[in-house]
Amino acid sequence: MKSRILGFAAGLLITVQSFAQITEGSVTFDMTMSSNDEQVQMQFDMMGTSKMVMIFKEKNYMSEMTNMFMVQKTIYNEKEDKAMMLSEMMGRKTAVNMTNEELKEKNDKEKGDKSKSEVTKLEEYKDILGYKCQKMISKNEAGSVVMYVTKDIAPKSNNSAFVSEDVEGFPLEIITESNQGGYPVTITMIAKSVKTEIKDKDPFSLAVPKGYKEMSYSDFQNEMKAMRGGN
Repeated sequence: MKSRILGFAAGLLITVQSFAQITEGSVTFDMTMSSNDEQVQMQFDMMGTSKMVMIFKEKNYMSEMTNMFMVQKTIYNEKEDKAMMLSEMMGRKTAVNMTNEELKEKNDKEKGDKSKSEVTKLEEYKDILGYKCQKMISKNEAGSVVMYVTKDIAPKSNNSAFVSEDVEGFPLEIITESNQGGYPVTITMIAKSVKTEIKDKDPFSLAVPKGYKEMSYSDFQNEMKAMRGGN
């Protein structure tokens, strides 16, 4: 249950001013999960607040989610046109190798059927970290998403779960309501920092870290299917 929900779900102070459009840098989010199901909420309370970081440059990107129980990182390298998902949970470390097409397939499944998506832009705005953000609501078969989107941040990659062809700009607040495994779940992500430079050394490297077991995307899918009881 916990791994299924987590799968559904990647310090610069900024004053209020006009910004040039940012195409390189990083955004850090705090992420919380809630449910009106008491047992599911107990699991979320144990996890506490998760941290999500997205680093982007050109069409390269890296997103990483960390909490008390797991670390999951997804990397896309434009030059190699390949991706990798690194996961560490309960002492198990895996590295899933993916083609660009497999990464898009994974992200599309998490976003839901695009052909049935409806995005509504509202004349409601919020200031987040000095960026003017417009409220948008997206609905599809996976659920509903409320976003506060700024046009001042514009990663070039279009196969990240954060970036959608239907939305111009980048969301700094995201509230997702969906049904996960039969349980109602709300995921709230709020940006806590935006940085316009990358200090990490080669964040888009696809080298497999020491101690990680490599597997193909098809093997990963089969493993997840077995964990769900064959569904």
